[in-house]
Amino acid sequence: KERLRPTYATVMKHLYRGIVSLSFTKKDGSLREMNATLVTSAIPAKHQKESLPNDPTEKENILVWDVDQIGWRTFKMSTIESYDGLVKYL
Repeated sequence: KERLRPTYATVMKHLYRGIVSLSFTKKDGSLREMNATLVTSAIPAKHQKESLPNDPTEKENILVWDVDQIGWRTFKMSTIESYDGLVKYL
């Protein structure tokens, strides 16, 4: 079964609306599952960025807040293995 990769626009739209569930292949080849968001109210104040965390011209490396690991993480759009999309509105 061929998996459908979400577009950058879709991922960003979902990240700014709530929690997104996805998995991706890390640099070491291992699979990583993550629940991520860019909703400011879901990110502890001391960790919030002063500006948008992602450069709109950068469409491959996406910086997100990992709600389970409680920290900033980056994944590559091209390494997404599964994308459950928006699992919780915030």
